[in-house]
Amino acid sequence: MLQKSVSTLPGIGPQTQKKLEKLKIRTINDLLSHFPRHYQDYSKLETISSLKEGIPTTIKVKVIGFSNQYKSRHLSIQRVVVGDQTGKLSVTWFNQPFLENTLKPDTLLYLSATPTSFRGQIQLSAPDYEIIQPEKETLHTKRIVPTYPQTSGLNSKWFRKTIHLTLHANLDIKDFLPSSLLKKYSLSAQTDALRNIHQPPSQEKLKDAQKRLGLNEIFFVQLSSYFKSQSWNKKTPHYQLTTNPKTKKNIKDFLSSLSFTITPSQKKSWQELKKDITSKTQVTNRLLQGDVGSGKTLVALLGCLFTALNQRFALVLVPTNILANQHYKTFKKLLKKLNIPVYLLTAQEKDFLKEKDPLPGIIISTQAAFHSPKLQKKEIAFLVIDEQHRFGVKQRSFLNQKDSLPHTLTMTATPIPRTMHLAFLNWLDISSLFPIPQNKRKTKSRLVPEEKRIPFYHWLDKNILEKKQQVLVICPLIDQQTKKQEDISVRSVKEEFENLKKVFPKKRIEIIHGKTKKEDQQMILEKMAQSQLDILVATSVIEVGIDLPNTTAIIIENAELFGLAQLHQLRGRVGRRGQSSFCFLFSKSRKQRLLDFLENEDGLKLSQKDLLLRGPGLVFDTAQHGFPEFKIAHPYDTGLINLARKIIKDLEKENKLQKIRNLLLKNTFNYDQLAPN
Repeated sequence: MLQKSVSTLPGIGPQTQKKLEKLKIRTINDLLSHFPRHYQDYSKLETISSLKEGIPTTIKVKVIGFSNQYKSRHLSIQRVVVGDQTGKLSVTWFNQPFLENTLKPDTLLYLSATPTSFRGQIQLSAPDYEIIQPEKETLHTKRIVPTYPQTSGLNSKWFRKTIHLTLHANLDIKDFLPSSLLKKYSLSAQTDALRNIHQPPSQEKLKDAQKRLGLNEIFFVQLSSYFKSQSWNKKTPHYQLTTNPKTKKNIKDFLSSLSFTITPSQKKSWQELKKDITSKTQVTNRLLQGDVGSGKTLVALLGCLFTALNQRFALVLVPTNILANQHYKTFKKLLKKLNIPVYLLTAQEKDFLKEKDPLPGIIISTQAAFHSPKLQKKEIAFLVIDEQHRFGVKQRSFLNQKDSLPHTLTMTATPIPRTMHLAFLNWLDISSLFPIPQNKRKTKSRLVPEEKRIPFYHWLDKNILEKKQQVLVICPLIDQQTKKQEDISVRSVKEEFENLKKVFPKKRIEIIHGKTKKEDQQMILEKMAQSQLDILVATSVIEVGIDLPNTTAIIIENAELFGLAQLHQLRGRVGRRGQSSFCFLFSKSRKQRLLDFLENEDGLKLSQKDLLLRGPGLVFDTAQHGFPEFKIAHPYDTGLINLARKIIKDLEKENKLQKIRNLLLKNTFNYDQLAPN
């Protein structure tokens, strides 16, 4: 019955069905799952003389008189005098002249509203009303009254009445949880919870209903998480990586050759990763989270080196050509003495593809890897995804379509909401690089008002440029042609380049963006790295991983157009050698998101805020932001999450988990989605 169309219910014709469609209500189940947005407690019955301003209440009264007053063609006021044993009261409605036919003298009413005061007199304006009928339950007054999300022509009164009639029909609502568990965890039955969420007899019953239906939402996600992780955990490594005395010596020699000592958290993360990739029974899916400058690349390099020493290929996926070239040079330099092959694969550089039979080693690649059949045929035993927020879900999982899954290490300073959520669901293990190296000093972040731009430029010249330090200026657009009409205030790279040449005529200024030729990009970045430029104006093409050692100030124009992860990555481009550094935001907006950014330098905390703002995405699909359909529970209610996990364990012990999964498969979830990434 629950899966039947709402059109089978009395009073719902084609026009009403179209209106319900706007709210995505198609079935009876959808209607009953259209939960109230909030509630008003009108359950307390008062007398006229005891009414108090600002306290929601209900009074039982008799109509004494009615008058229609027409102020204009578009405004009429209905004044009704009502009374009870304690006194009289004037009640007003607006533009409802038809009430004259309903609210006739001597009619007994319940009126529910929040009283207001005018010139010392208590008033009721546009209260909900119901004519008192013996033995008939009230829906809109004298109770806890729900308010629903609505659409044109279907208001909360319509939903209260329709859902009331539906709940009292002969519905076949089966509870997927056994009565023994309902009793064990003091949970409402499914039918009771549905009735009490829509028509709560008390605040206590309402809370019980919210707990049970919120648990359902969490339970469905946790159950799917359970089966997904069970499926993932059954995958065994196709390529076995092992450690031996020679491998140990090579790793030790490599670490000794470095000009710095690795931090305790780097060492810990490497040990966690090594334990993963030498497992004989499980394929790892680990997130390496570390703030900008904390040394994630070194941990990844150790995993790649270990894989190459096992005569297997490691693949490092990076989002841009610039970063690919930077990693390629770094890896080649650090691994030169060990004679480990390092290959580059981009749209322009294809030395890996030129090799007829490349020796096992490390492949640094951009998205070109997704289009290389030769690479995908190779024995990729270890996959590193650098700056994972720059890749789509399907891109990140492109090797998972093979029978032989690689061990996967995902790296970022600011995990995208989806990744945070997957970690929360226990699909990802997390290694963290904290604290950041001691020589990494805090970047001071400031929001600069537009009216202070000229004084700011004077400060920049005196405190940064005159000290032979460099400045990055980030704009969201390339040129005027990419602007929309309404984006007149949005700054572009080419405009800002011309503007800054006038402001700083003696300074060396260059521009770089996505349309800059690849060879020119490389040349400009090398000039910047070698301090041959003073100011570089760029788009977010330089967002990730680029190392510009003498850059101590970054200016981000129209900062409100960038996400928290982007802003944090951009801020990470400055002060990379421990110098005092600055991040300046120009924005007309003072959104909470920007204020959060100014107050936090911790990428993980910013990701958690981003998660709450944007949502985790459709975890069983490929969207990367937007909450799944949680109507009652908060997705991160740890109490309900722990309760859902306990229930899953209980059901597993009773061998009832598969049966419930089959039931939910039919009605609730499509489990046949991509494995988590």
